Amino acid sequence: MIINLMINGLDAMEERKDDNSLSLQLTVKKGPSSVFVIVKDEGPGITEEAKKKVFEPFYTTKAKGTGLGLSIAQQYVKENHGKLRIDGVKDKGTKVELEFPIVPCRGEASKE
Repeated sequence: MIINLMINGLDAMEERKDDNSLSLQLTVKKGPSSVFVIVKDEGPGITEEAKKKVFEPFYTTKAKGTGLGLSIAQQYVKENHGKLRIDGVKDKGTKVELEFPIVPCRGEASKE
């Protein structure tokens, strides 16, 4: 899923011909009760209209692709009690943030 988000970012940056520099940021940070994974690109950004539709199956703004990647990612995140947020500014790039709760591993004693 994270690889799919990274490929989306790389595809978006290919559309920007005004900049020879491509950057993709993958950040993992741990909060008090969650782990966050942030995928950020410097592509053309995302419109408000697209933000409302990006999680719909088969919706895409790309010339190639099925439009299933973000809907599948959202389903996976929900099934794991997480959150998926997408934000972007036109011509400034897009940021996708995944948040997953920290839960004890099976067999690990609770620290309460």
